[in-house]
Amino acid sequence: MREQIKPPSAPEVEAQILGAIIIDNNAALKAFQILRSKHFYSRAHGIIYEVMASLFENDTPIDTVTLYQALQKIGKLDEVCGAVYISKLQTETSSSANIGTHCKIVLEKWMYRSMITICHNIAAKANEQTEDAFELASRAVKDIEEVINILDKKEEVNFYDRLPDILGSIEAERRSEIETTVKCTEFPSFNNATGGLKGGNLLLISGKWKAGKSRFGFSLLRDYAVNKKIPVGMIGFEMVNDEYDKILLSMQTGTRYDYLRDPANKAKDGHHRFTDESFIIMKSTAERIFEGTKIFISDSVIYDVELIAKIRYWNHKHGVKIFCVDYLQLIQTSQQYERRDMAVSSLSITLKNIARQLNIIIIAIVQENEKGESAESKGPLRDSDFWFSVTHPIDEGKQSIKIDGEDVPVDQSIFKILFKASRHSPNGGAFLTKFYGNGEYKEYDHHKYSEAM
Repeated sequence: MREQIKPPSAPEVEAQILGAIIIDNNAALKAFQILRSKHFYSRAHGIIYEVMASLFENDTPIDTVTLYQALQKIGKLDEVCGAVYISKLQTETSSSANIGTHCKIVLEKWMYRSMITICHNIAAKANEQTEDAFELASRAVKDIEEVINILDKKEEVNFYDRLPDILGSIEAERRSEIETTVKCTEFPSFNNATGGLKGGNLLLISGKWKAGKSRFGFSLLRDYAVNKKIPVGMIGFEMVNDEYDKILLSMQTGTRYDYLRDPANKAKDGHHRFTDESFIIMKSTAERIFEGTKIFISDSVIYDVELIAKIRYWNHKHGVKIFCVDYLQLIQTSQQYERRDMAVSSLSITLKNIARQLNIIIIAIVQENEKGESAESKGPLRDSDFWFSVTHPIDEGKQSIKIDGEDVPVDQSIFKILFKASRHSPNGGAFLTKFYGNGEYKEYDHHKYSEAM
């Protein structure tokens, strides 16, 4: 039965497009921005369109004579039903006015055919069970995304012609009380460095093992969720859900994390008692603070395909706008690469693309080696809009840091956040954050964004 069903197509509309180009070469300008020869269902129409594109690129007028000669020269005249059919394309087309609409119809039919083909191929491979399931799913997602990306093509308009709309938009934003960038509350120096984050941004936070990079990324996420009421998502690979849950409670309620990690032991500990009263206070504080927030946490993702599916699902179902991925090197790629850095680079490009497509913000955590470098980080560094590196000043052999002429003592609870790179603001500078014993993690001094650090 499947063989008896004609694939989605509109050959009569394809003919109208070809005829419109012959009678009005200006129609080619619009058609060539939207369609390629592969989008035509009729093989003959695809060949004619490809020859038209070649004539257009060589600045040769497109008419029945030049088209006939070009087809004859490459030996394709018989495949397109000869000179009679070329003349028919011209005589049976009265206007080029609907060229844009016709191109979209043909493109839509191609998309239908492509999706049918992808689904049939995947179904056949899945039935054979000869390929890895994750690789098969990854290829299906990428193939479908290639089809979807066709829709992103827009006809460009001269900047000067768009200028009134651009200025009008800026003026409306200027007068509006709604900020166009997302700013946090508890890390003002982060805002100074970035100017705020926008949809489509990929933010990179790197650091060595135990440097506090995950803590900083999770703290930003919590800040946006609690103080700005923005839906956020944490996709973690380094810890399990229970640990992320308790870190979140510790940060926001001020309860020591070690109390929450081992509550039974701390309840009996005479020095650090996690008493009934302290639990009731924590419970009341958590219920009040987290009311109205949307924070989703997952530790079950393993492969890149699952990661992208989770991001899309949370964005669509829960409106999640900011994601934190902790961390990139732990994600397994379903496609095999010769080197690990190539896999991480491919993953960072995928995250950047999905951030732009969905107009979301993605915070990606990256592991550095003991030298504070990582070949695997080169891809993410290239693709990120902002790059922060987290270190311990004391690990650099410093017992204190001079800020505004004042020596500030440091220890392992002090983290130094280096602003290393940006596409949108000046690089350089640093600020300090501190992890307090009561579970809070905040900027150590709100005035100290120092170029000298």
